[in-house]
Amino acid sequence: MRLFMLLWLYLIAFSAMTMQAPLRKILRKDLGMTLTAQIVLLMVTMPASVFAFTLSVLFDDKSSCFLNVTIADSPEEHQKGLMGQSPEQIGDGMLFVFSSNAPRRIWMKNTPTPLDVYFFDQGQRMVGFYPNAEPFNETSFGPDKPVRYILETVANRLEKPVVMISAMGQKNELACR
Repeated sequence: MRLFMLLWLYLIAFSAMTMQAPLRKILRKDLGMTLTAQIVLLMVTMPASVFAFTLSVLFDDKSSCFLNVTIADSPEEHQKGLMGQSPEQIGDGMLFVFSSNAPRRIWMKNTPTPLDVYFFDQGQRMVGFYPNAEPFNETSFGPDKPVRYILETVANRLEKPVVMISAMGQKNELACR
């Protein structure tokens, strides 16, 4: 538990240090907050989706790489997804995490960037793939199979067929290109 808390504090501190300069200035100078106070404020107020999560992507040729994805784990975050975001804002992508395994459908409403959309079951195995989803398309899509996770990346971000995802990185694993 102690190790978990130290890791959590490290993530919070890293987020505080990498915030955009205007927000850091407000917290530090205008409000007179120390880094410790900033960390406490961030722990209390920021949603989990603010933090990047390292996700291992396993391919059919048994190779793997990692993506730093944003997590969407609330109904509000699920609904908004990557709407209105440019490829630069999307970065490596977004992982939608649901509390149960059920058939799910998504759409591209208000999403200006073509996306590759991967659907995974409770065992983190891919059960559906929709490449190069058309921007702004309001037609919903998804597999008929139960889904627990959805990974959205900028179209053609991953060059090989994906089989599975994992939260655990492999030793010496490289970033996905």
